[in-house]
Amino acid sequence: MPVVDIEATAQDFLAALLAVRHGLGMSGDYTARLTVHPPTEIFRRSDSSLHGHFAPWDEQRVYGYRPVDGSIIGTAGRSELIASWVDIITDAVNQTGATCGLDPAAIETVLWVEE
Repeated sequence: MPVVDIEATAQDFLAALLAVRHGLGMSGDYTARLTVHPPTEIFRRSDSSLHGHFAPWDEQRVYGYRPVDGSIIGTAGRSELIASWVDIITDAVNQTGATCGLDPAAIETVLWVEE
């Protein structure tokens, strides 16, 4: 599926995993792979000149991007599931030279407050 913003997509995917875990009572361990194809379709960056707009793709910025594989540990509990998913996303985002803005502890806190 085309991804415009990997962190937003990661949050949506995590919400789906948590919904299955909580709503259906199912838990499991998963293997995830994040890839980019074609290589120019990767993370958006804000355009500093226009609020709410994004800069055009820059193929040179993503040269050498590699797939990221990892395990999502769902059988050890919600905290471990969140932490393992954020680790995979962080690895993918770090390849672009950016810092991942997702924090497992912050996500866990938001979920705890919502309960």
